[in-house]
Amino acid sequence: MLVALPAMMIFASCGGTSSLPAAPPCPAATATPPGPRNADFRYQQTVMSGVTALANLTSEFRGRWPDGKFSSDPNFRTEFVTYAGNATCLASRLRTMTPQPASHVMDFKQRFDAALGAYLGAFDGGLKAIQRRNVSEYRTFNKDLDAAAQALNEVVLTLNR
Repeated sequence: MLVALPAMMIFASCGGTSSLPAAPPCPAATATPPGPRNADFRYQQTVMSGVTALANLTSEFRGRWPDGKFSSDPNFRTEFVTYAGNATCLASRLRTMTPQPASHVMDFKQRFDAALGAYLGAFDGGLKAIQRRNVSEYRTFNKDLDAAAQALNEVVLTLNR
C-alpha cells in the first residue's frame, strides 16, 4: 500500500510530447511500511513535503528563466519539459496516495485531488504552449499555474484542522 512517499523519491521526470524533447520516465514508487500506526502522520508529512517540493521546482525554474516570459533560447524548451515532467510526476504521485480508509483526512483527500487536477491541467496547457511556441498561451499557463498553486496551498492549510 502506498501511503506516503518521500518527496525526493517521487519527483522525477515523466512523459513528454512528440515534438518536444522527452523527459526521462518517473521512477518506480517505493512502498512505506504497512499498518495504521502513524499512517495519518506519514500521509500528512508526505503531502506537505510534496507541495513544498512542487513550489521549489517552480521557484528554481523561474529563477533560471525570470519574468515568466517565453524564451526563444533552445535550452528553455528543454528545461521546461524537464520542469514540467518533474512537477507532473510529483503531483501525479501525490494524487495516487491514499490515507487510511477510516482516516479523518478522507475529506481533505477529495479537495487535495481536485486541486492537484487543476495543477496538472495547468501543466498540460504549459506543454502545449511550449510545443506551439505560443507566447500568449505561455502567459496563460503562468497565470493558471499560480492560481492552481495558490488553491493547492489553501487546501493544504486545512490538513491539520
